[in-house]
Amino acid sequence: MPEVYRKKRVITFDILCFLKMSLREKEENRTSPVERKLIFAITEHEALGMLIEGFVVEITRFRQFSLSSRRVSSFTAKDYIGTLTEGERQILSIIDQYSDEEILKRFGKRFNKPSEFYNSMPEEVFQEHIRPYIDRRIARVLQIMAGWNMVVYRKGKRREPVNEHPLKINPVPAEVIFHFSKTDDGIEYRLAVTSGGKEIPITGKPWRIISTKPCWIVCDDSVMTVDERVDGNKLLPFFTKDFIHISAAAESKYFETFVLNAVRNFKVIAKGFTIDDITDFQQVFLTLEQLPDGFPGLALSFGYASAEVFCGETAHTMVRLLKDEHGYHYLRVIRNQAKEDEVAGWLKAKGLTKHLGGYFRVEASVLAEESFQVSELIEWINLNTAELNEKGIIIRQKGNYQYFTGTIRISQSMLIKSDWFDLKIMVHFGDISIPFIKLRQNILSGNREFLLPDGTIAVLPKEWFSKYRDLVQLGNPGTDSFRVRKCHLHLLDESITGEKIPVAERMKEGLKSLSLNEVRIPKGIEAQLRPYQLAGFQWLNVLQELGLGGCLADDMGLGKTLQALAILADSKGKKSVLHIEKTGGPGQQLDLFGSQNNAGEVEAITSLIVMPLSLIWNWENEIRKFAPRLNVYKHIGVGRITSPDDFYRYDIILTTYGIVRNDLELLKKCEFRYIILDESQAIKNPFSKIFRAVRQLHSRYKLVLTGTPIENSLTDLWAQMTFLNEGILGNLAYFRNEFLVPIEKNRDPEKEEKLKKIIAPFILRRTKEMVAQDLPSLTEQVYYCEMDDDQRQIYETRKSEIRNVLIESITKSGIEKSRFIILKGLMELRLLANHPVLLPWSPESSSGKFEEVMRSVENIIAEGHKVLVFSSFVRHLNVFARAFEKEGWKYVMLTGQTHSADRMTIVKKFQEDGETPIFLMTMKAGGVGINLTAADYVFILDPWWNPAVENQAIARAHRIGQEKKVMAYKFITRDTIEEKILNLQQHKSDLAELFVRRNDPLQFITKETIVKLTE
Repeated sequence: MPEVYRKKRVITFDILCFLKMSLREKEENRTSPVERKLIFAITEHEALGMLIEGFVVEITRFRQFSLSSRRVSSFTAKDYIGTLTEGERQILSIIDQYSDEEILKRFGKRFNKPSEFYNSMPEEVFQEHIRPYIDRRIARVLQIMAGWNMVVYRKGKRREPVNEHPLKINPVPAEVIFHFSKTDDGIEYRLAVTSGGKEIPITGKPWRIISTKPCWIVCDDSVMTVDERVDGNKLLPFFTKDFIHISAAAESKYFETFVLNAVRNFKVIAKGFTIDDITDFQQVFLTLEQLPDGFPGLALSFGYASAEVFCGETAHTMVRLLKDEHGYHYLRVIRNQAKEDEVAGWLKAKGLTKHLGGYFRVEASVLAEESFQVSELIEWINLNTAELNEKGIIIRQKGNYQYFTGTIRISQSMLIKSDWFDLKIMVHFGDISIPFIKLRQNILSGNREFLLPDGTIAVLPKEWFSKYRDLVQLGNPGTDSFRVRKCHLHLLDESITGEKIPVAERMKEGLKSLSLNEVRIPKGIEAQLRPYQLAGFQWLNVLQELGLGGCLADDMGLGKTLQALAILADSKGKKSVLHIEKTGGPGQQLDLFGSQNNAGEVEAITSLIVMPLSLIWNWENEIRKFAPRLNVYKHIGVGRITSPDDFYRYDIILTTYGIVRNDLELLKKCEFRYIILDESQAIKNPFSKIFRAVRQLHSRYKLVLTGTPIENSLTDLWAQMTFLNEGILGNLAYFRNEFLVPIEKNRDPEKEEKLKKIIAPFILRRTKEMVAQDLPSLTEQVYYCEMDDDQRQIYETRKSEIRNVLIESITKSGIEKSRFIILKGLMELRLLANHPVLLPWSPESSSGKFEEVMRSVENIIAEGHKVLVFSSFVRHLNVFARAFEKEGWKYVMLTGQTHSADRMTIVKKFQEDGETPIFLMTMKAGGVGINLTAADYVFILDPWWNPAVENQAIARAHRIGQEKKVMAYKFITRDTIEEKILNLQQHKSDLAELFVRRNDPLQFITKETIVKLTE
């Protein structure tokens, strides 16, 4: 136990020295400044032992240290020394860590004073915890001092003055050599400490140990460190004696422990026994075994002559003791670290990672429990067998099971039969050949282990479970081959089939590399197709050539309707044969690859286009505008066709999803050329009646149009792709297990890529950004909306009443006195055309325009765009605001009631917040002074007489600084005052001119005009 602190309260020598120095400072400061120096000295603490501390000493006029000194810390040194070097600051900071106060705080928190703690400190606590803590910091201090070329001084106990003789610090560790001599009566050994090749005598010299581990010692004029593996306590005996003697009775145990460790770790000079070095690196072993954590791994070991060394051994030298009649012999294996590292580096380069020292595993790519399976290691061996043999690495296995560790290869052959392809695949495990069909259950269940005839276990490559799973799941297994559908051919490549498949190549070339060099606008289309529309037309042509269905999923406004009309116009006159099935019609849930038996063939000439009711007028208008040679029939309303033969008089039949459901028995008797579903997300629910209905319809070709093929779930995609190409994604149960759950719940990237690969040829999607170079800076389009039945009844009833009131008022009082009644009546009709709910007296009703705007906004949001929604009526905007909130869509709104101070905040949020895609505003409030270049769509909900007002609204987005292409839509309710206002605008009638040019248009309105607007 270190010397106990004295408890008497006396004025110590240090305090007296400090008082003297303070008085001297006051005296000398009157004459000349005092020179001080910061030094570091080795001290002896009464309780803690040897320390290094910082002191400030005065320099006398004779350039010597004064007898007094002041101990300082990193906090007090600046009071005496003006500037500290970086090294001095670092050292003082470390010294602070073993000050009395810090030792008390860290190890003796329950004591109030250091002296109390030191007096009660157990010896084992000091030796096991406190002194090692101090030693590490002293060693760090000495390393820093050596790095800064500093010196250290001796001071001794705290009352003693600093010895101004500097001690050099040698940071190069001295080597320790063990000298053992076996004699008749035991063993004698001594330690030799050498530095720079010269032995440093330590016996009988005043050496002191400053720190034990790491070991630093001081003597005379130097401080030095010793090999870090040497505990300073082992040097202590040799400070006073030349050697240590071990009796003959204890020598055997001594040879097995102390001497063996010395031979392993240090240079040893032996007499009376031998040490033989082995350096011959001969073999490399990889042994499959179970690791301590319970998982398998490959143990790497090296053969040196008669010894085998595990890679995980950290010691550079391995020692084994042998004893015979001639005495003791040590075999010391000196490892060839360069060659061992070369082997380990090669293993890492080939995809293994080092684990638990010398064990290796396949680099983890999934959860730990899955990535440490034995199958991963066996597959790695299978894949690298040739290189392992070339490098002479020997594979060994421990355990009850033996795995096949050779090379696995595949051979294939293919037979084309009509629309089916038979694939025969053989798997060769060394000299053993197995038909791939026998591995089908393994692939489906995910079981990688297959028992070979010779009793070894083959591990199927992990790649097969993704590469061939489509074959075994989507293919129809035969005796020794698979039958593959045509829509799955693009999943096969030469690595599977061994040869090119012409139809598959056509799918790849025609559907992925759309060249426009030879594409011409089809006859019957009176429009100039943009380049991307021509590419879409070519894509549809390739699908038609292959007899496959496709999904055209372009952004809203890019002309999906026009591209569909182009393929319909082009196919007119071409022979199109429809194969009729005896059993297993498209409405039934078939086996994935059930047999098909043709009852006959008919020519399909008529195409059916199914859509929401609100789109019927727009389709009819587009056909009339772009494909007038195609005669069209609207299969809606009362008095619809009831005979299938009557449909064949038309090129195109337009109908709704509701009508298909109601007239299914009629429609499924027809043989259509094309069935086209617009806004095909309507069939997204595979359990819905409409989905089951459209699958029972017969057509040669199928096409769906949508901007959002996936609205809520991947099930939406399954439903539409299944309609297009039966069986392409398997049945719903398979799709749910294979794709939906892994992707939606687990975000499995491998499954995502696989699904993309399957559907990629059958979906064509272009965003506005992708085709921006083909678009004008501004596109304006009128969107016609049909009134719902309730809305139409309300509108027609109220329109008749308003017309009668207006005519009667004008007849009696004239236009001027009827001004208020006219404006009120026309305003009421405009509100009813928007939504009956805008009038307080109106009964509850829906609105065709409302539903169409909501559908369009949903598409725009799903496509990642922003939209400005303009209306003349705040109450109309409020209806949409409530609907948006219900859907969870973020929006901002600006009206005449918005405070001017809030306008810029609202605008900034829309411009900069990517989560706010909708801006609602009134025509007047948003007409001037606002730049909204974040938007690329503009909706005009209720047009009015003056198109200049609408142009101002559109200009909020389409203006200088806009980098996107802007698309503006005017939503017009058919058979209402809105359509008549639009006709007046478009035909530039005299009345429209008056409304545009005059501030008071009613000054020129006539009774006939009122009748025309309300008829």
